[in-house]
Amino acid sequence: MKILDTNFVCSLFNQSDFNHEKALNIFFNIENDEKVKIPFVVAAELSVNENRKKYLRATKEITVKFLTNNESDLEFITNLALKSTKKLKANDCLIIALCQRLNADLLTFDKKLQKVLSRLR
Repeated sequence: MKILDTNFVCSLFNQSDFNHEKALNIFFNIENDEKVKIPFVVAAELSVNENRKKYLRATKEITVKFLTNNESDLEFITNLALKSTKKLKANDCLIIALCQRLNADLLTFDKKLQKVLSRLR
C-alpha cells in the first residue's frame, strides 16, 4: 500500500510545482495491483488550499475512501519519542501512525517526515 502525503498530492497535480515531474514519475510507476490511499487528514489539508476543488476532485479519483485514524494511532503517537514529535506537526504524526499500522509506504517530499519514518522502520 502507498499512502500519499499532502505535498506529494500537490506536486502531482500542480504542473508548476518543483517536484511535479518527480511526482508523476513515482505515481505512474506504482504497480497496478498496489493500493493507493489518501488519509482523511491530507484531504482536510487539501481542502484549505487555494486549489482545493481541483485537488479534492482528483484525490477522490485516486482513492475510493479516505483513510481515517483511530485510537490505536493516538496511542502510537503518544509512545513516539518527544524528540521525533517535536519536529513534526500533529497531522504528520497521524500520517506516520497510519503508515505503521497499515505497513504502508509513504510518498512524500517532506524530508523530516521521511527521516522520522525511516528511523521507526
